[in-house]
Amino acid sequence: FGVVEHEKKPDWIKAFFDLIKSKKYSRIKGVSYWHSSWENDDESISNMRLDSSPESLKAYREAISDKFFQPKIKFQ
Repeated sequence: FGVVEHEKKPDWIKAFFDLIKSKKYSRIKGVSYWHSSWENDDESISNMRLDSSPESLKAYREAISDKFFQPKIKFQ
């Protein structure tokens, strides 16, 4: 997933991880963040980088620090 730069980006990042923790989509076993930025045809910038603002990076770090997202190693 990814989130473009916006004042609510930190809230959207938090909301995504809260949704995953809710187990509404219990078949999801992993997530990947689209950490990229690029120039569009109209010369605007789409900035989906996690470090696009200190607040966005903080929201991501806080979300993934939850023990829910820590690796669970299973030996079979």
